[in-house]
Amino acid sequence: MESKIKDWLESQIENFPERASGEDFFKFMIRQAGKVYETQRADLIDTLREWLQVRTSPRTPLAVDIASFYNLHELIPDIVDLRNAVRRGEAFKPYYENTITKALEKIMGPN
Repeated sequence: MESKIKDWLESQIENFPERASGEDFFKFMIRQAGKVYETQRADLIDTLREWLQVRTSPRTPLAVDIASFYNLHELIPDIVDLRNAVRRGEAFKPYYENTITKALEKIMGPN
């Protein structure tokens, strides 16, 4: 999938200073996603969905954090699939399951 939003977010990842902390990087990327959250939501969702499927760092964890921060319900099935892959040992370390579960709980809200 090629989109201006994806290209723009990818450039933000590539151009972020390496000397900065991971936490600063994630906060920066969440702010950047917020710039297009309302006006280009569909393209943002498509990009995050792709990042959830590639299962690489930093893109996949970023997609989880951005989805959680903005309560992107559209990505719940993709995040559940990721969590299941972590449980099966197919993606990331087992401890990442807790982070994914917390993100899902935030997106789904109180029952």
